[in-house]
Amino acid sequence: MSRARSLWCVLLLAVMAALPLGGVLFSGKAIGPFDWIAPMTGAVDVPKPEQNWDILQADGVLQFYNWRDLVFEAWGRGEWPFWNPYQLAGTPLLANSQSAAFYSPHIAMGILHVPTPVAMKLLAWFHLFWAGLGAFLLARRLGASEAGGLVAGGLFGTSAFLVAWVALPSVPTTCAWIPWCLWSIVRLFDEADRAPLPRRATPLALCVAMLVLGGHLQFVAYGLMATGFVWLWLLVQKRAWKAGLIGLGGLLAGGMLASPQLLPVLEYGRFSHRANTPSEEGYAGYVASALQAYELPALVSLTLLGHPGPLNEAGALPNYWPALAKRGANPAESAATVGPLALALIGLGLATRRLRQGAWPFAVMAGLGLLLAMGTPLNRALYFGLPGWSSSGSPGRIVVLTVLAAAVLAGLAVPKQGEDGLPERRVLGGATVGLLATLVALGVAARGVEVTWIEGFGAGSIAAMAAQSARAGVLPPLILAVLAVVVLVVVARRGWKDGEVLVGMAVPLVAGVLFYGGWVPTGTPPVAASAKDPSRVAFVNDRWDLLVPAPALMPPNTATAGRVVDLAGYDSLLHRDTVKMLADIMGQDPAPPANGNIMLVKSSADPNKLREAGVTTVYARSVVAALGTPRQAADNLYAYDLGGPGRASTPHGAATFEQDGLDRTVVRATGPGTLVLRDRNMPGWSASVDGEPAELRGDRWREVDLPEGEHRVEFRYRPPGLQRGLTLCIVGVGALVLAGVLGRSRRSVPASPGTG
Repeated sequence: MSRARSLWCVLLLAVMAALPLGGVLFSGKAIGPFDWIAPMTGAVDVPKPEQNWDILQADGVLQFYNWRDLVFEAWGRGEWPFWNPYQLAGTPLLANSQSAAFYSPHIAMGILHVPTPVAMKLLAWFHLFWAGLGAFLLARRLGASEAGGLVAGGLFGTSAFLVAWVALPSVPTTCAWIPWCLWSIVRLFDEADRAPLPRRATPLALCVAMLVLGGHLQFVAYGLMATGFVWLWLLVQKRAWKAGLIGLGGLLAGGMLASPQLLPVLEYGRFSHRANTPSEEGYAGYVASALQAYELPALVSLTLLGHPGPLNEAGALPNYWPALAKRGANPAESAATVGPLALALIGLGLATRRLRQGAWPFAVMAGLGLLLAMGTPLNRALYFGLPGWSSSGSPGRIVVLTVLAAAVLAGLAVPKQGEDGLPERRVLGGATVGLLATLVALGVAARGVEVTWIEGFGAGSIAAMAAQSARAGVLPPLILAVLAVVVLVVVARRGWKDGEVLVGMAVPLVAGVLFYGGWVPTGTPPVAASAKDPSRVAFVNDRWDLLVPAPALMPPNTATAGRVVDLAGYDSLLHRDTVKMLADIMGQDPAPPANGNIMLVKSSADPNKLREAGVTTVYARSVVAALGTPRQAADNLYAYDLGGPGRASTPHGAATFEQDGLDRTVVRATGPGTLVLRDRNMPGWSASVDGEPAELRGDRWREVDLPEGEHRVEFRYRPPGLQRGLTLCIVGVGALVLAGVLGRSRRSVPASPGTG
């Protein structure tokens, strides 16, 4: 019967994972705020956006849709997804990490030729479900009942944190594997598990590999920190040294399996424009982006800070008021929501002393995660001690560990079916914690919040918006808190009998997920590209705004969807020489103040330097005198023909593109003379002429000397670090095979404390 109940829990988790996505799963829409971006790309008859403008969510269209589209296309046509020729005069694709080019579900979607909008919807559902299933199994491994596992899985898999990041899929993709890594570690130290120790290391290695391949390195670090913390806790607690050593081997093997993607990322990261030396000034800016005290009501419900979904009909400013109080604040960055149900259950567990020794590492994890997320001095050790940490994003993101740990604690606090009834007074007192926390959160106001970066908004204005948001968002958390208390008391009165607990826990879980409706941005996806023109163009943009949509023209990376070769671009990992090149062309910083990773072609661009960069046509919303006489392409759109040598040429004229792929470029050119391909020349490129290796020269561009006559020139790209990564991957696979053989050849003897 227990197996049947567990199956029902898994099915319910799968259904709950679909609820936050709403109708987008079965519609022609795609995940991402396409309806906001579409007018910027020249689309007409675009539906009115249904949600607030959100500069972070816009990345779902500007970055992730295009990266996934390129990766799927490459695998679908048998190419390696190594290089993006459409942005920044060419830039690495595999080595940008968040493209997750070697992540196995992405490979499968490409090989199966699943259309990108459909693939991204399926993957969004899958990772919410997978995160929930991992938390379910983790709680069960720690001793929770089926109902407790359902609570843990439901709370984490459909948490406000994961749902708020769905449009930026590298985050839920990576975070979905954190509970699986923790489950693998707990299983490794479980003395009741009959599987041989070496074979128990295999799931750990596979989960770590998938965590890393998920692509978001900041959350990879959080997942490894959590895994290492639980490993150390159990090692000291159980003194099972053999299991601990095998666990280290599993972690190492997981890293080796992910090396073909990880090592190119690390190699390319050495040239990052964000690489810096940790400083006190940088640290101050880093902790300024942390969770603030006035954001803590989000622990109960994110809606108390303003609903991240519906459009604000009163004006253009977002409903989410912390965006006005803190530069760069965003609902996803503040989504520390544990929720009234988890708070009620944790209160119940404390009141009835059900949270015992097995829960302690997760209680400590929850507390440490929250302290680090709030920018406390604990962050100094990470910022100044870990290489590269000073270039990472907001420390508030580590709250994902608090959310996961709280979900597990809530699951452990659910009494097991068949237990004797607990004293109703304790049940009522402990469960009321969720209700009281909700009421206390409502009393948190933004009085005294200092607004220094927006004119016209003082503490009084923010406090008024906060009060309005709290009133508008109070109903969902209050309903859920009251429902949680009622369910717990009713179930307690009946003595925690069989499936009644399971049904009782499912009710507030499903009710809570329904409140997330409308959070995930959606819109009409772009039409797939048909013909491809290898000519490089540029679009003039001088602004990108934090709070309202900018009057942009083809924002960086949007050209990729139409396979248009654009000089601008947007990536979190940019080559510093590319940034210097664009700064030289613009005569100023190519990035807008709102986002240092966006590289614009600004109206200050030097037309001669644009020609040297292979740009033949520039488009602008208004007249740019420095570019000469325009031809009007359409209403409020001007085109400037620059002439120049084009993207590839020899002294005899332009070259002809035969293939402009994601791992190679093939052109036909006439010699004698030097062929110049005005695509970025980076380590990893090689050249051949008529099938014979040729010397590749050039600093900024790729140059090859040609003899007389017409020639076929092939430029091939292999990311630095890839070969070593493949070698390490093979070694890792061999280690896991050996572990499996050793596990079969002898039975595992459970380690007793002190003997390992």
